[in-house]
Amino acid sequence: MERNLLTAESYTVYTLEMSQARDRTPIILSGDYICILGTNWAGTATIRFNRQDADEIDLRWNTEIYGRFDRIYVTNVSTPGAWVRLFVASGRRRLHRPGIATLYSSNGNEIYSTSPPISAGTTPGSSLGTLAYQYVANHESQQWESEPSNHVRVFVSADPAAGAEIPHTVPANRRWEIQSIFFSLLTSAAAANRVVQLSIDDGANELYRVAPDATIQTANLSCFYNAGPGLSKAGGSANTVTIPLPTPCVLEAGWRIRTITANFQAGDDFSVARIVVREQVV
Repeated sequence: MERNLLTAESYTVYTLEMSQARDRTPIILSGDYICILGTNWAGTATIRFNRQDADEIDLRWNTEIYGRFDRIYVTNVSTPGAWVRLFVASGRRRLHRPGIATLYSSNGNEIYSTSPPISAGTTPGSSLGTLAYQYVANHESQQWESEPSNHVRVFVSADPAAGAEIPHTVPANRRWEIQSIFFSLLTSAAAANRVVQLSIDDGANELYRVAPDATIQTANLSCFYNAGPGLSKAGGSANTVTIPLPTPCVLEAGWRIRTITANFQAGDDFSVARIVVREQVV
């Protein structure tokens, strides 16, 4: 029966980045079963199903939740660098197993739980969480992970202070395929011909650097920069610049995306970078 349960019609692996604080934040995930696959977090997230005012449930190790849902609402405190990986499936059979209490919430979700707290850095112990973990590891260990509606994620870099370049690092246990990068630069009144270059390195060694074709940015000017695979150096228009990236542009955990600007002035101010990626858990 457990083997039959693991051959669900479909499933999704979804990672909640805990650096973002949430208060009943909606996430489009649909299925009839959810459990935790892995985490490096010592806290507890709470989730509600289908409605923001539904019963609140602690999501912990060995908690398995059954019941048809088309979205979840998540509440958690901000913990930079922490994550919780969810296994969401549909088309599963319900299993009533001896030795585990059966609990019900008022909105009809059936919960199987021994309810121990989440331990940072642990892997699933007993229950179907272990079987789900093993199933994914053995059959779909290189599955692209993202919101199932569009299969992409958008990351926003830190906002650099004036006179600082844009840096962003690929998180641990992730592989990114870059789809696009967008940012802007507002130059100060200091006279200089700035040339914005985009660099990729492995955390220590530079692997790729490119600049727009003969494009300079002068004083008191705001320009928008668009980078992505397949773009041309000669593309763009006045105040809008294109930068080509390798095709495909795949970055491993710990690799960095940075700007390196020739003739950069102390008052020059980059915006945040918005980075669109396909993300893979590794």
